[in-house]
Amino acid sequence: MSTDGYEGFDTARLLDMFVELAKATPTLYSEWPKALSSDLAERISRSPERDAKVAKLRSLAKAIVKREPVAAVRLLLEDDNLDVRAWATGQLITVDPEWARASWSGLNAGLKTRDVLAQRALARQKPPFGPPIETLSDDELVARFEELGEREDATQFLDCIGESRDMDIRNAIVHQILDAMRALKARGLLERLLPLLDNDKVAMRYEAALACMRIAPEKATAALEAIVASQNPDYLGQAGDALNRWRKNNRVVYGM
Repeated sequence: MSTDGYEGFDTARLLDMFVELAKATPTLYSEWPKALSSDLAERISRSPERDAKVAKLRSLAKAIVKREPVAAVRLLLEDDNLDVRAWATGQLITVDPEWARASWSGLNAGLKTRDVLAQRALARQKPPFGPPIETLSDDELVARFEELGEREDATQFLDCIGESRDMDIRNAIVHQILDAMRALKARGLLERLLPLLDNDKVAMRYEAALACMRIAPEKATAALEAIVASQNPDYLGQAGDALNRWRKNNRVVYGM
């Protein structure tokens, strides 16, 4: 028999209680500006009062998880209140793991949950690639490079460490980008990628920088340096390695 004390509450009431308490229990996501200026915001530091709230949140979460209200939990995972979203992500993950992981990624990237889900869908869409490169016109080839850059950027929101399928998707996209890059070089079209060095997508800037390193080294290295300076966790190492290869050995990637 359940001992959580919430057997007599309907699911809607449990969810309301969870939301109310989550709003009263700040997280780093809502307190980030304070945390940056004061080491750690006082409102998220441990205290007997906060510990009691957290314990109650966890108890409520257990009661909610038992009932598996997927649709209702999804509403919390895309709530505009960052604390509600953060607590729901951490405590209700087993109700809908895919949405919870998307919510977590969104919280860390400053994106809405549905935007992250859309990025995941973009990366995973099938068929993965269009007609063979050799059949494309010049305009279509440039567009193919841009499409693949968009998809590579979207792979930042996949679970490439925990899911081998996601890593396979990312690797396939990267290989196709290299194929497109080499085809653009063979046709003398690399200059058409220069505007992508200012693209808002980090993957697009990174791949365009590799492609343009020999035709516009100053612009390409500046783009890679900016990526390194941004401390983007997915491209910091890659951009740094690319700069080292270029500066030490005048190398970019195979075939370029």
